[in-house]
Amino acid sequence: MKVMASVYKMVMNGFPYEILRIAIEDIIFGRADGLSKTFIPSTAELRQYCENLEQQVRASVSYAKKLLTTPEEPDRSQVKLVSTERMAELLESLKQPIAGQEVF
Repeated sequence: MKVMASVYKMVMNGFPYEILRIAIEDIIFGRADGLSKTFIPSTAELRQYCENLEQQVRASVSYAKKLLTTPEEPDRSQVKLVSTERMAELLESLKQPIAGQEVF
C-alpha cells in the first residue's frame, strides 16, 4: 500500500493543491468524466484528468483576467453626438474671452 501511495505521490507531484483537491472530490463524488465510478483510476488516468482540469482552470482564469483588464466599451445608444455646427460654435466660444476677465 505504501508503494502505491508513493507512486501516486510521484505522479501527482507538481500539480497545484487546488487542482488535486478538485480532482479527488470529482472522483469521490462520481463527477470525473471519463473515469470509472467503480475502480480507482490508474496513475496515468489520474494524471491525465488533472492535466485536463488544470488546463480548464487556467483557461477560465485567463478569460476572467482578460474581462477584468479590458476597458468597457461605452453604450453607444446612450451617447449623444454633437453636430458639426454645434462643435464649431463651441470651439468659437472658447476663443472668446470670458466677460470680466483680462486676456493676457
